[in-house]
Amino acid sequence: ATKLNWRITKVPENDYSNIYKQFQVAGYNLKFLFYNSSSDLQIGVILQTGKNYDKLKWPFKAEFVTHLSSQSKPGNIKRFKSKMFEWKKEEFRYNSLICFTIATFTRDEFLEHFINGEAEFVIFVIIL
Repeated sequence: ATKLNWRITKVPENDYSNIYKQFQVAGYNLKFLFYNSSSDLQIGVILQTGKNYDKLKWPFKAEFVTHLSSQSKPGNIKRFKSKMFEWKKEEFRYNSLICFTIATFTRDEFLEHFINGEAEFVIFVIIL
Protein backbone atom coordinates (compact mmCIF):
# COMPACT_ATOMS: atom_id res chain seq x y z
CA ALA A 1 0.00 0.00 0.00
CA THR A 2 1.10 3.55 -0.67
CA LYS A 3 0.19 6.12 1.98
CA LEU A 4 -0.74 9.58 0.68
CA ASN A 5 -1.06 12.55 3.03
CA TRP A 6 -3.22 15.35 1.67
CA ARG A 7 -3.20 18.31 4.03
CA ILE A 8 -5.79 21.00 3.40
CA THR A 9 -4.90 24.37 4.87
CA LYS A 10 -7.52 26.68 3.45
CA VAL A 11 -11.00 26.64 2.01
CA PRO A 12 -11.33 29.83 -0.02
CA GLU A 13 -14.67 31.49 0.85
CA ASN A 14 -16.31 28.12 1.51
CA ASP A 15 -15.72 27.17 -2.11
CA TYR A 16 -14.57 23.57 -2.19
CA SER A 17 -14.40 23.32 -5.98
CA ASN A 18 -10.76 24.30 -6.32
CA ILE A 19 -9.32 21.95 -3.73
CA TYR A 20 -7.31 19.16 -5.32
CA LYS A 21 -3.98 17.39 -5.08
CA GLN A 22 -2.06 15.18 -7.49
CA PHE A 23 0.06 12.21 -6.48
CA GLN A 24 2.09 9.70 -8.43
CA VAL A 25 1.63 6.08 -7.38
CA ALA A 26 3.62 3.37 -9.17
CA GLY A 27 3.84 5.44 -12.36
CA TYR A 28 0.13 6.34 -12.38
CA ASN A 29 -0.91 9.97 -11.84
CA LEU A 30 -3.88 10.24 -9.50
CA LYS A 31 -5.71 13.51 -8.99
CA PHE A 32 -7.89 13.75 -5.87
CA LEU A 33 -10.47 16.51 -5.76
CA PHE A 34 -13.41 17.86 -3.78
CA TYR A 35 -16.78 18.15 -5.41
CA ASN A 36 -20.31 18.89 -4.24
CA SER A 37 -23.29 16.64 -4.61
CA SER A 38 -26.44 18.21 -3.17
CA SER A 39 -25.58 18.99 0.46
CA ASP A 40 -22.69 16.57 0.75
CA LEU A 41 -19.05 16.96 -0.13
CA GLN A 42 -17.21 14.20 -1.88
CA ILE A 43 -13.62 13.31 -2.63
CA GLY A 44 -13.15 11.90 -6.09
CA VAL A 45 -10.17 10.37 -7.83
CA ILE A 46 -9.27 10.78 -11.50
CA LEU A 47 -6.59 8.78 -13.26
CA GLN A 48 -4.48 11.01 -15.50
CA THR A 49 -2.17 9.26 -17.96
CA GLY A 50 -1.08 11.83 -20.50
CA LYS A 51 1.52 10.48 -22.89
CA ASN A 52 2.13 7.34 -20.81
CA TYR A 53 -1.24 5.91 -21.84
CA ASP A 54 0.23 3.02 -23.87
CA LYS A 55 3.04 2.28 -21.42
CA LEU A 56 0.80 1.68 -18.43
CA LYS A 57 -0.44 -1.73 -17.35
CA TRP A 58 -4.20 -2.09 -17.95
CA PRO A 59 -6.67 -2.57 -16.46
CA PHE A 60 -5.59 -0.41 -13.53
CA LYS A 61 -7.27 -1.69 -10.36
CA ALA A 62 -6.85 -0.07 -6.98
CA GLU A 63 -8.41 -0.02 -3.55
CA PHE A 64 -8.64 3.28 -1.65
CA VAL A 65 -8.81 3.42 2.14
CA THR A 66 -9.49 6.99 3.28
CA HIS A 67 -9.32 8.68 6.69
CA LEU A 68 -9.97 12.30 7.65
CA SER A 69 -8.11 13.66 10.65
CA SER A 70 -6.59 16.75 12.22
CA GLN A 71 -3.16 17.37 13.74
CA SER A 72 -4.90 19.45 16.43
CA LYS A 73 -7.05 16.50 17.59
CA PRO A 74 -5.06 13.34 16.83
CA GLY A 75 -7.72 10.92 18.14
CA ASN A 76 -10.52 12.47 16.10
CA ILE A 77 -10.45 10.33 12.94
CA LYS A 78 -13.26 9.70 10.48
CA ARG A 79 -12.81 6.46 8.57
CA PHE A 80 -14.57 5.90 5.27
CA LYS A 81 -15.56 2.58 3.78
CA SER A 82 -12.81 1.34 1.47
CA LYS A 83 -13.57 1.57 -2.25
CA MET A 84 -12.25 -0.49 -5.12
CA PHE A 85 -12.18 0.70 -8.72
CA GLU A 86 -10.98 -0.47 -12.10
CA TRP A 87 -9.99 1.66 -15.05
CA LYS A 88 -10.11 -0.19 -18.38
CA LYS A 89 -7.95 0.89 -21.28
CA GLU A 90 -10.86 0.90 -23.78
CA GLU A 91 -13.02 3.17 -21.61
CA PHE A 92 -10.09 5.37 -20.92
CA ARG A 93 -9.31 6.19 -24.51
CA TYR A 94 -12.69 7.93 -24.89
CA ASN A 95 -13.11 9.41 -21.44
CA SER A 96 -10.06 10.38 -19.45
CA LEU A 97 -12.15 12.20 -16.85
CA ILE A 98 -13.83 9.23 -15.22
CA CYS A 99 -14.10 10.30 -11.58
CA PHE A 100 -14.69 7.73 -8.86
CA THR A 101 -15.89 8.74 -5.39
CA ILE A 102 -13.73 7.54 -2.50
CA ALA A 103 -15.41 9.46 0.35
CA THR A 104 -18.69 11.27 1.04
CA PHE A 105 -19.26 13.52 4.05
CA THR A 106 -21.14 16.63 5.14
CA ARG A 107 -19.65 20.11 5.43
CA ASP A 108 -20.10 19.85 9.20
CA GLU A 109 -18.17 16.58 9.34
CA PHE A 110 -15.35 18.20 7.39
CA LEU A 111 -15.36 21.31 9.61
CA GLU A 112 -15.20 19.11 12.74
CA HIS A 113 -11.76 18.05 11.49
CA PHE A 114 -10.76 21.41 9.99
CA ILE A 115 -9.22 22.73 13.20
CA ASN A 116 -6.75 25.61 13.47
CA GLY A 117 -6.90 26.04 9.71
CA GLU A 118 -5.99 22.52 8.65
CA ALA A 119 -7.35 19.04 8.09
CA GLU A 120 -5.73 16.00 6.55
CA PHE A 121 -6.92 13.16 4.38
CA VAL A 122 -4.78 10.06 4.67
CA ILE A 123 -5.40 7.84 1.67
CA PHE A 124 -3.95 4.36 1.34
CA VAL A 125 -3.78 3.17 -2.27
CA ILE A 126 -3.48 -0.56 -2.77
CA ILE A 127 -2.81 -1.52 -6.38
CA LEU A 128 -4.45 -4.86 -7.13
